[in-house]
Amino acid sequence: MAAHLAALAPEPLLRNGLIIAHAASGAIAFTLGVRLAARRGRHPAQALCYLIALTLMAVFVTGAVILDWHALTPATRGIFTALLALAPTRCGAATGPAASSPPLAPRLLAPWTTSASP
Repeated sequence: MAAHLAALAPEPLLRNGLIIAHAASGAIAFTLGVRLAARRGRHPAQALCYLIALTLMAVFVTGAVILDWHALTPATRGIFTALLALAPTRCGAATGPAASSPPLAPRLLAPWTTSASP
């Protein structure tokens, strides 16, 4: 086992770092999401930070999955591919069945991006 890990060189360290960064950005996104829900989304700077944390969470887990791709079974690869494909549908423009509800990003940033009418 140690010889196998030594052959991978910096890969386990990078993978673990990506997983830690994924967990940290997920915790930050959760905290900001709870605060936004309690304040009914009236803080656009927090909404932007929330979206950034969600995006970083998806980027970090994608990197970790890419590093482990060679060790995953075909079923696990399919599951990860489906989950990674579904991740952006809640933040960006959704297609398919998820398109019935408005995307998250425009709803959160709407108070910040709309100009005040006289």
